[in-house]
This record gives sequence, C-alpha cells and structure tokens, in this order.
Amino acid sequence: MLSEISEVLAQSMEDHSPITITSFDELENKVVHGIVMRVDQQLGQIIFSHGGEVWEWIKLEDIVGAVYSEFSSAFEFKNPPYKGIFI
Repeated sequence: MLSEISEVLAQSMEDHSPITITSFDELENKVVHGIVMRVDQQLGQIIFSHGGEVWEWIKLEDIVGAVYSEFSSAFEFKNPPYKGIFI
C-alpha cells in the first residue's frame, strides 16, 4: 500500500497529473483533489495544490490513500509555489 501511494505521489509531481489524497483525521478522514507540487522528505510533507494559488502542506504520515483522478484542465500552474523533491 505504501509503495502504491508513493508511486501515485511521485507521478503527480513529475507530470502534474491530478490525484485524490485521503489523509487521516481523528474525527473523519479528509479527501482532497489536486496535484503534488513538492515532496520534502526531510520535513516528511508534501505541498499539494488544489489549483491556482490554493495549496497546503500535508504530512506524509497522515496520507492513508492516493489515487489518480479524472480532473484535468481545471489546474493551471503559471507560477507553482515549489517544484521537485528536496531531501
């Protein structure tokens, strides 16, 4: 499962393919749609963009699922906040 999630996150960052991430929350798991812009392995987080200027940090340890989405042209990144894997 972990390797599948890692593969989906890496592919999204590489080619800006949209994905759906499910992350753990004590009350109810959170589901978000967007594109991985950066993976920071030192902090154990990703920057996840919901399109345009809307993005958030998500802790890798909180991600319980990641699948490819059918969202496409809704995401335009003229000036992404970050790009790439940083170790």
